Amino acid sequence: MDVSTWINIIAVLLGPIVAVYLTRYLAERSDKRKAKMEAFKTLMISRVNALNREFVSTVNSIDVIFYDSPKVRKAWRELYEQYDKPKVDGLAAMAKYTKLIEAIAKDLGYKKMEWNEILNDVYIPNWLTDEWKKEKTVKEGQVAMAQMINNLANTQPSSQNNSENK
Repeated sequence: MDVSTWINIIAVLLGPIVAVYLTRYLAERSDKRKAKMEAFKTLMISRVNALNREFVSTVNSIDVIFYDSPKVRKAWRELYEQYDKPKVDGLAAMAKYTKLIEAIAKDLGYKKMEWNEILNDVYIPNWLTDEWKKEKTVKEGQVAMAQMINNLANTQPSSQNNSENK
């Protein structure tokens, strides 16, 4: 057998193996990018209101999704340190949050995004702020009602005990 025959045999044997590995590599790379993009989209959406479960799930998964991105993980640590303080400084936390978004954007290849643009370009429709105000009022009413019931429950047994003692 000559050299060209051996090359053909090797190509026939190795071709499918190389194709499988290349396909797996490209699929894994695509999956990683999709996960990063989903995290980025969730954080961009949550700029308006980070008090939601999706935001919490996303930031808690950053160390796994961005394990190969030290700048993103550092930005997340800095934001976490802001959130972990007994009294959170809202402006400082927002600046760190925006820096996290910027780090993720750069990791994804959006090199020209600037954090001050991200911070300033947030759309909040009036109907949504009205909804938030209504929800806040309802929650405050529920807390007040629960406190009132608790206070009544705490005062009633002592008044019954006083009447039994007389």
